[in-house]
Amino acid sequence: MFYGLRNKLLVVILIIIAIGMVQIGYMQALATQKQMQPTANEDLFTQYIREEFGVPDIEELVRKYMKMTQQISSNKELGETYLYNLHDVFLQNPQLPIKAPPRYDVVYAPYSNSVIPIQGMMGIPLLGLMIMAIIVGKKYKNKKVVTWLLYGMLVLAVAISSYSIGYVYGQTASTTIVIEPSSFAKTADVIIFKDGDYAVAINGTTGQVIARSVNHSSVIQEAIDRLPNGGTIFIRRGTYYIYNTITIYRKKVALIGEGWRVSRLILKNNTDMIHVEGTAFTDEDVAGIILMHLDIYGNAEEGYSGNAIVLKNFIKDCIIAYNYIRQFKGYLLYQIYDIGDAQAKDSVIAFNQFESSQKGVRFAGAHILANWWFIGNYFYYVTGSGAKGLEINGMNVFAIIGNFFWDNYDMGLALLGCHKGTVVGNYFAGNKRSGSTKGYGIGLYYGTSYITISSNVFVPYGEQYHTYDIYIGTDDVHDIVISNNLFGGYSTDAIYKQGTNIKIYNNLGYITKNSGVVTVTGDGNTTTFTVDIQHNLTSDNAVCYASTTKPTDAVPTSIYCYLVDTNNDDYYETARIIVKFDTAPAVNETIKIFWEVEVVGR
Repeated sequence: MFYGLRNKLLVVILIIIAIGMVQIGYMQALATQKQMQPTANEDLFTQYIREEFGVPDIEELVRKYMKMTQQISSNKELGETYLYNLHDVFLQNPQLPIKAPPRYDVVYAPYSNSVIPIQGMMGIPLLGLMIMAIIVGKKYKNKKVVTWLLYGMLVLAVAISSYSIGYVYGQTASTTIVIEPSSFAKTADVIIFKDGDYAVAINGTTGQVIARSVNHSSVIQEAIDRLPNGGTIFIRRGTYYIYNTITIYRKKVALIGEGWRVSRLILKNNTDMIHVEGTAFTDEDVAGIILMHLDIYGNAEEGYSGNAIVLKNFIKDCIIAYNYIRQFKGYLLYQIYDIGDAQAKDSVIAFNQFESSQKGVRFAGAHILANWWFIGNYFYYVTGSGAKGLEINGMNVFAIIGNFFWDNYDMGLALLGCHKGTVVGNYFAGNKRSGSTKGYGIGLYYGTSYITISSNVFVPYGEQYHTYDIYIGTDDVHDIVISNNLFGGYSTDAIYKQGTNIKIYNNLGYITKNSGVVTVTGDGNTTTFTVDIQHNLTSDNAVCYASTTKPTDAVPTSIYCYLVDTNNDDYYETARIIVKFDTAPAVNETIKIFWEVEVVGR
């Protein structure tokens, strides 16, 4: 019966089938993994925007936020309700309803779930063939039929087993740990974990120990140094004490933790926590750095001083997202340069919580500082004298979308010498702490131009009101559009305006344009009609326009519209319209007067 097993041809066939099916399984596993990776032509930022927000690009994300908030501000009643409800939330519950994003779970995978069905299904055809062989053999007592059925069963078993072996090998050949749940997460090349007082770094594929020390920062640094071509370092839950600055100087290094209050880095020396440094845009630059899901603690209460994250000189395609950064005497995020042609560009800062520190987030400028996107961050409780939640110097082309600026010392957002930016869908609350001589939601200075500020909300925090919600502080600021915002967080005024070509319109709580229709009725004798209208604008630096309908038998000869101060308080609150006709309109004839008043200049 089993004579065929000794047949050389059959053995050769089985070997060929086994090799082929192993190869097929291996290639299928690689193809499956490849589908989870970004396409070759898709940059990291585009991938991040697509996967986290469900939109194809940053322009669509801006449109999404503007549409959402303009729907509120376009409806006065709805907008006022929204504004006052938000105000009440702050008065009644000053603590932000902040939830840390879900941490990454660790899934050990020498086997993937997708392999289990294949392995389970192996038994079905084998069992079926065995039963069939027994039935046929008993019924017909035909040994040849049984023999060929057993041969078929053997071939099928070899094929399925070989395929499974190849598939499993393909999945485990380059990965040991998968970081879930986001498809944006990378497989870990190095895993760092706590073992008592020691931090241990192991190779994510082989499990070989790379470094082990009570000096936790040296272990993290050794892991970075072992990635000459970049890779992902996964920091498992635990508290890691940082005595020396961790320096990332290689491209495409990802430092990823398990989440807020889980993977904690605590400063234990007078030094900066993390430096990302590039010297030039070459094959060895620091493009593609990722810092995600880390809890970064400055330990200021124990007297340690330093900055949290420093971005220096050449930076490109970086993502800093979902981190909790707080309690530093220095800056929470600090971009600097000391190389003349330095470039920092094409990067995203998203869903971080920057809070409770002496200094906030500051971009100090570069030869080229461009294409940065700040999305969904909290800039909160920055208390040092003169501190801002976010200060940007000399940046070109940027978007600040859906961020929260709350309870910062001098102001929430400062733009100095910045151009071509969008500030949309943000919340500014009480950015004026005791002792501040400024207290602005947004401040614009030093030639800042071509900025759109739209669909933002300005409210107080308790008794902390902005002096001005928006402060345009120097004459060289120009080409600014302020529209569709909700103003209600100021003590002096919503907007202080200098500069040129500053367009302000369609804002709730700061009316810069008003219009309407009034009527006069002829009596057959009167040829001159005078109408006074309260314009209710935020400023009396305004122009007034008027026109009328034509009576049946009279022609308007002149229409005058000018502003008057009727109560002698130096504010010209009334638009006075004077209309003259060549002959008196007929008795009971109604004439409509259309008027419009709009603020201009400062």
